[in-house]
Amino acid sequence: AERGNAEEIARKRPRLPQAFQDDEQKLLKNYENIESKARKILNLVHERMKFVDQLGDAPSQLTYLRDRLTTLQEKSTFSVTSIGLFGSTGAGKSTLLNTLLGKEYFLPVSGTQTCTSCQVRVSVCRSKDYEAKIFLLSEQEWKDELEHLLAFLEEHEDDEEDESNKDVELAISKLRTVYGEGAERRSYEELLRATPKVNISSTGLIAFQK
Repeated sequence: AERGNAEEIARKRPRLPQAFQDDEQKLLKNYENIESKARKILNLVHERMKFVDQLGDAPSQLTYLRDRLTTLQEKSTFSVTSIGLFGSTGAGKSTLLNTLLGKEYFLPVSGTQTCTSCQVRVSVCRSKDYEAKIFLLSEQEWKDELEHLLAFLEEHEDDEEDESNKDVELAISKLRTVYGEGAERRSYEELLRATPKVNISSTGLIAFQK
């Protein structure tokens, strides 16, 4: 009976994603064990700290410790760690990510033009396949972006600095991609009435898998 219970528990225990290599699975398993031991100690200490609630005027140090323990206890076991990369156009953010991931062209790069001119999030996938999801701007978000692009072009019309030129080229490229050649010379109202040259998904999401 005990063996049957053990097998049942093993079946219910979440398995590590098969996409991970053996050495990565060992590291994750080791992390799980350490996390489990730390959480047991945390729960034990938190239980011992319950007496603080019964004190009329508990010292601030005790209430602080109790609150910190409560916060840690409520924290998920595998919390997401996010690393942000910020930089000017063409600074090499995508190239750096490709290097860190060990993939030459995981994200598109070019020595002469911008390829990932939008916010990009790269995360672990539980599938062996690569998945890509493109979330399109809402109608109002695009109107705000359009207004910003036109205002930026007007402001930097006579700039000759290299950095400004790159940003101007990017803004023009965005407008031409959606509205065609000469879009940068049209007014905000004209572009709002214009028909886009590209097909825009009604769901606001484009998904790929390979």
